Amino acid sequence: MRNNEDIKEAVYEMMKQQVVELARKTFRPKFMNRIDEYIVSQPLNSSEISKIVELQVSYSCFFLFSFHNLYFSIYRLLSFIDLQLKSNW
Repeated sequence: MRNNEDIKEAVYEMMKQQVVELARKTFRPKFMNRIDEYIVSQPLNSSEISKIVELQVSYSCFFLFSFHNLYFSIYRLLSFIDLQLKSNW
């Protein structure tokens, strides 16, 4: 189990290094010198993406229902989105 965590940490460090290198190539040194710290987030897994989509769709449904008196099945929509996410992973 520890080996898997070491691999993830190594991949994260490589990714962070690549992001910093790309930023240095993209932005002027004057701008880059003003940056104190780089924060690179870990990639999201499919369950985290599903939860974000569920929250956003729930908010959209609430907005549509509240302000436009429209109704549709949130569960059918979430099932469809979940199916789409699983087929793409």
